[in-house]
Amino acid sequence: MDPVQDHAHFHVAGFAAALLAGLAAAAAPGRAAAVGCLGVPAGTAIVAVGHFTGRLTERVGAVVLTVGLLATSWVAGARVVLADRTAAVNVVGVALCGLWAWQRADAVRL
Repeated sequence: MDPVQDHAHFHVAGFAAALLAGLAAAAAPGRAAAVGCLGVPAGTAIVAVGHFTGRLTERVGAVVLTVGLLATSWVAGARVVLADRTAAVNVVGVALCGLWAWQRADAVRL
């Protein structure tokens, strides 16, 4: 994997996603927003630990991060910006990102 791509991915998942989760929760507080605010930073941290401890930890982190991002995309799509139907587009996109992270745990080792 290209180190530049990993660096950019870390900033998107580790910083921008956490920022969006916080902003979505501030705009529309609730259970889904809380799951996003907890899941995004926790998942990012678990993935980071998984880079050094093993694939299982990385996969757990990918699942936690994906759940947090799904909750954030639901809040941002359904409750903040758009109507309920269009939130499905966000949720599908994040689910595909989660699948990518899952398979990446098998493909790349540091």
